[in-house]
Amino acid sequence: RLLPSWNKMLASRPTAARPAMQARRGRAFSVNCKASSRRDMLLAGGVALASPLIIIKDASAKITYVEVENLSNFQRNDQRLEFRLRAESVLKEILTPEDAASAVRLALHEAGTFDIASGKGGFDASIILNPDEASLPENADLKDIISKIKDAKAKIDAGDKAGAGPISYADTIYLAGKVATQKRWREIKISRAETTSGGEVIATRFPNPWDVSLGRIDSPEGGPKRVPAAGADVEEIRAFLLALAAKPGAGANPLTPKAPFWEKPGYILWTASASDAEAEEARFAAALPAVYGGIKREYDISKKSVTRTNYEVDFSEAYNKLCSKVCGAKFNPKAYLYRAAVTDISG
Repeated sequence: RLLPSWNKMLASRPTAARPAMQARRGRAFSVNCKASSRRDMLLAGGVALASPLIIIKDASAKITYVEVENLSNFQRNDQRLEFRLRAESVLKEILTPEDAASAVRLALHEAGTFDIASGKGGFDASIILNPDEASLPENADLKDIISKIKDAKAKIDAGDKAGAGPISYADTIYLAGKVATQKRWREIKISRAETTSGGEVIATRFPNPWDVSLGRIDSPEGGPKRVPAAGADVEEIRAFLLALAAKPGAGANPLTPKAPFWEKPGYILWTASASDAEAEEARFAAALPAVYGGIKREYDISKKSVTRTNYEVDFSEAYNKLCSKVCGAKFNPKAYLYRAAVTDISG
């Protein structure tokens, strides 16, 4: 709570702050705020700057709590961001750029069991929680990345000091794919720059946007669908991707919506999950040149650019879709939120 004098002053000079955030291709988020006057903006800024400097020495100050259901949007967003950054920092310690392909493949195999007709399977961490699913032949080469996921989850849970609760395995899998992939992209940008410092500037100051949503719910229930083996025929892989989470008739003609993982997002996800992405891209283009030839050329051009915008933004969008409700993920809207302490210094 603010001091009574501040409350009275602000009540007489209301400000209207309307944050507007946009994430467009190749652009970072931006926040725009408008105030009714320059004086109002300075006044509001003065409160924001002064508040963190208040030192409470009165032992009689009362501490109350705002329960989760009463948290403001700002408080919710702050708690979620704090949790995500803490989880990602742990994953950055455990994962390497070389883990990117297997982390993406783990997410693909997790989501790939989803059956849209029955609603069973999908992105729910059953690949870790269900021994039968984990033991499938196509999942045999995922043991190492699953072990790292388990280590990361244990460390993230142990570091919870605020009461946010344990992270779900599904969210850990999702963030692992994001973190390892971004580490790999950073490595590529630095290696291609004329100087290491120049590459670090490009990778750090000009990242491409990647929206993040957390709160996925774990379930041991496996799905009925099977993911093709890594070296399966390209036609088989294409058919699997086109059918994944697709409603009947999707993509049947130009007037119907495309399947969620039509040729372009399917190509970018599958090839990124391969141990040798460039070889897999070449294999797709050679097997079905009319389908994948143009897609490969487009992404080859993007990956040779400084910021690799088209490729990286398209990948993040396809990956987010793979790990979303589209592929059966269920979310807890109150995940990682906790009651907030408020100190009353009004006397």
